[in-house]
Order: sequence, then structure tokens, then C-alpha cells
Amino acid sequence: MNDETRERIARLMDWSKRAIHVGFIPLIIYLGFTATFPRPSFIKIISPLAA
Repeated sequence: MNDETRERIARLMDWSKRAIHVGFIPLIIYLGFTATFPRPSFIKIISPLAA
């Protein structure tokens, strides 16, 4: 395997790990928001003090 190809794969893996790390919690919030009925308001999902 070429050194340039290995560097590209390493950069791709680094980027994908960061994207998964940053996007996991928003994905869970989105799924919880869209999969429930009746749909709660966004403030009730993110705020622990909302009644």
C-alpha cells in the first residue's frame, strides 16, 4: 500500500471518529424527538427544569 494512501485512510478514520463522537448525542435527541407520540416540545427534551 502506498504511503499516501495510508495517510488518507488515517485522516479519514480520524475524521470519522470525530464525527461520530460529536454527532452521537444530537442523533439520540433527534430520534427521541421524532419517535414519540405525542411529540414533546424541544425545550422539554433539553431542559431538566421544564415542566
